[in-house]
Amino acid sequence: MANVLAAATKDNTRFTIFENDQVLTADQLNDLFNYLDVQTRLTRTRGLGIGIICGLEIGQLENKQIAVSKGTAITSDGDLLHIDADQAFDRYALFEDNNARYPYFRMDNEQVVTIYQLSSSTTDTDTGDDFTKFEEVTNTLVKDYVGVLYLEDYQNDPDVCTGTDCDNKGAQAVRELKVLLIHKDNLSALLQSIPPLNKNYFALDDIAMPRAIITTAISQYAELNTSFTNTFSIRSEIKEKLVKAYQTCQVVLQDEFDGVDPTSEWNQLLDTHFNIGTSIYAQYVYDFARDLTCAYNEMREVLFGDNMMCCPDVALFPKHVLLGTIRTAAVANDTGGNIPASPPVSLPRPPIFLPPVIGRLRFDIGLLIKRFTPILIDNQYRHSFYESPVLNNKEENMEKIKFCFMRIHSMIHNFKIPTTATLPPVTESIKITPGYFEDQPLGKRSLPFYYDINTNLPANLYWSYDANVRKKENEILSYAANKYASKSSVFSPLSFNILPYTFFRIEGHIGFKYQDVERVLNDLIVNNNLPINLITVQVERDINTIPIRPWNFPYLNLHEAFVRNTLNDHMNQVDLVNSGMLSQISDTETTKPIIASAANGFTNAKNKVLADGAITGTGFNLETYKTDVQNAITSANFFKQNTQQFTFSNTAPPHDFVINTDVIYKADLIDDLFKQHFDQKRQGLMLGNYLAKNPGLEHAGGVLRGGTFVLVYTANDSAVVADFMLPYANIDNDIVPDPIVVKPLPLPQIPQFDVPKLFEKIPTYQKLFKAQLDPIAESLNTTITQTDVKIPPIVKIPINTTADIGNILRNTTGIGSVVFTGGGTTNPADTTGSNPVVNVAGADVSAVLEDFRNKQEEVAKLPADAPDRQAKEQALLQAASALTEQLNKPEVTNNPNNALVVKSILSDVHSSTGLVQTEALKSEAANVTTIANTINRGFNLRQ
Repeated sequence: MANVLAAATKDNTRFTIFENDQVLTADQLNDLFNYLDVQTRLTRTRGLGIGIICGLEIGQLENKQIAVSKGTAITSDGDLLHIDADQAFDRYALFEDNNARYPYFRMDNEQVVTIYQLSSSTTDTDTGDDFTKFEEVTNTLVKDYVGVLYLEDYQNDPDVCTGTDCDNKGAQAVRELKVLLIHKDNLSALLQSIPPLNKNYFALDDIAMPRAIITTAISQYAELNTSFTNTFSIRSEIKEKLVKAYQTCQVVLQDEFDGVDPTSEWNQLLDTHFNIGTSIYAQYVYDFARDLTCAYNEMREVLFGDNMMCCPDVALFPKHVLLGTIRTAAVANDTGGNIPASPPVSLPRPPIFLPPVIGRLRFDIGLLIKRFTPILIDNQYRHSFYESPVLNNKEENMEKIKFCFMRIHSMIHNFKIPTTATLPPVTESIKITPGYFEDQPLGKRSLPFYYDINTNLPANLYWSYDANVRKKENEILSYAANKYASKSSVFSPLSFNILPYTFFRIEGHIGFKYQDVERVLNDLIVNNNLPINLITVQVERDINTIPIRPWNFPYLNLHEAFVRNTLNDHMNQVDLVNSGMLSQISDTETTKPIIASAANGFTNAKNKVLADGAITGTGFNLETYKTDVQNAITSANFFKQNTQQFTFSNTAPPHDFVINTDVIYKADLIDDLFKQHFDQKRQGLMLGNYLAKNPGLEHAGGVLRGGTFVLVYTANDSAVVADFMLPYANIDNDIVPDPIVVKPLPLPQIPQFDVPKLFEKIPTYQKLFKAQLDPIAESLNTTITQTDVKIPPIVKIPINTTADIGNILRNTTGIGSVVFTGGGTTNPADTTGSNPVVNVAGADVSAVLEDFRNKQEEVAKLPADAPDRQAKEQALLQAASALTEQLNKPEVTNNPNNALVVKSILSDVHSSTGLVQTEALKSEAANVTTIANTINRGFNLRQ
């Protein structure tokens, strides 16, 4: 019988209106029936859909029987096929299709393919063969067969005359539902009846966007730029796949583009856009390519699930549906809450074939079927249900497809990067826009600033489908929102709730000086209380162009404060003692002007030391500080030299603490550690080094909530050339704008006694040598007594300098040899009364020492304004240098026994450098003092 809907004509839409007493003909009745039949079929196929609605799964039970589950299907001719309960078949027979002669069962030569009809021995009179022998007889496997639910539809017109009468009883319409098996090798014609699902989706491929990768070895901007431009090879793939996508969906898109293929224009514009990649704006071309790939992939996803059919072809599968391959099945045990099987219906048997009812079936979907599908079975050999557009609103899917292509069209046309030449000043050009990260669809994110707001093709209109259909395109957040938005929550989003947003776009900064960009961004972050952090790094590995940050290293600051405050406290004590001494000297004494000048000189030197900046601060000059400290040491020494008539009676003289301070060496150490820390911090602000310590650096056009936005600049012009982000906070804890001022406990102050009780006028060197000369004199007197040699006793007189020792020795004859403990000796001539011989570690330094003392006496007697003072000071320093050179030898300093003699000589050397008043010679005097201190310290370490 021909397909009903295929034969539907204008006649099917007309029928006779019955009237009383009219003659009712067969045509009139048939017209009415055909009209109602066609309307019913059209309602099914056009209003609902075609294919298997539910159930109708086929499988083989353990007893070898074939089972078919209950279910319903609609053919493309509008026939409703249904089985009310699960059925089992244990017989089979060859089906020859002699009645309906269905075209799908015939090959090109009109021969019927091999088809087997299933039946049940309990309900069918023609039982066929036992199905348990099916595989043996056919020499095939059951699993290689596909089930077909077939409605055999034909007319049976019996003879007019029968054995009883010749009345015309009319033709009989036969419609029998049959379950058939056809081998997969014979399905070529039937498979053509399965409409391809998602054919447009599978006709296209996704685009995978390459990643811009930077390495730890990067050191030049060209390398950074290359990391972006290397990804631009994606251009060819984008162009190729956009062309194919348009050709695939051309039927849908013709109206949108007025029947003109837009891909040629797209390709030309893409070439222009990608050529911008040679500039510092390469990162935005990379972003644009990433947006395009995302838009394309989203468009392809919209094509999936396209099982909608509008006005399906009647000839598609007019009298059959394919049930799929035969799988393993079992009768379910309806306990434990399972749905019970439908009970047998006690109704008269309908004219279609219904085998006996069995329990509810359970099918094994097989190991190869792991993917979740709406029906959970294979669709290669099975008809799905192809819906009418009205069921799932599939027309909206078509609109989404059109929108996705229009969005790509808008993105390509509107791509335009704002540059420093077109942007306003940096304070106005930089903006932070909240939005969503790439884990959200493109339309949910903020609109990037490199898309122009063109009134003829607005980028915001084609950015989000949901916003478009709801007429909310003017509420999309973007850099240029002020060009289209009327709500302050759109063009000033940071003033409103930002908690829903996970990402912050940062734009308008490329090309500007990083110092300005830092300032503006920090203001935006602080003023808007944004949950992001900012770091600036340099591309090149040039430490000299990396700025100094307010780094603070507490342990260095504490150590420096302790060392410097200790020295400062000693210098303040020296000032206190100096002023106290001056108050005890009468104005009539000739030494007071010299002592006052020395005190004033020390005060000035001290003030310079106090004025020097912190070692751990910026702008500190170590050499200047060391020179200033050395001058303070020299000044303290000079003051002490000119006040030798005083000695402390209650405490150690503070001048000695200043003279012997080790702050210069500790300053060297602290300064070196500080510079190493600073260099390490600055090294860490080079892009390659920063990446090595902070993995996960990516360019995203902004920063995630709680993340770190990384500005990248070049050393030659300080311009920002790129930006990256870390998905976590990276805070430099060593940056402390207002560090805590460390104030260590000061040394105990000098007791505030009355000045006369603090020190007294007792010659210093008398104390030193009295303890040495008295035992010698006692020994000498004993020797003289034993030998009856008449030698006068030792004359005890005050000794102010070691020069006085020479005088004593020169004016006292008959004394054998004065021996100083420690190995040095001073031997006068036996009878001549000439200068004594001074030996140190076996070396005669008498001549050098005598020359030095003579020059020291000359300078000490000179007025401050003497015209030849500079020359004589120069000669004194040369003599002092020669003397320290003699003493600064390992054979001297390595033997602690030499300490007493050498230290007494070094005391004179210290005093002599304090006599130097010429500014040009003070640095030379400081060097002599440094050498003397070094020799002295060497003995201190060994004693």
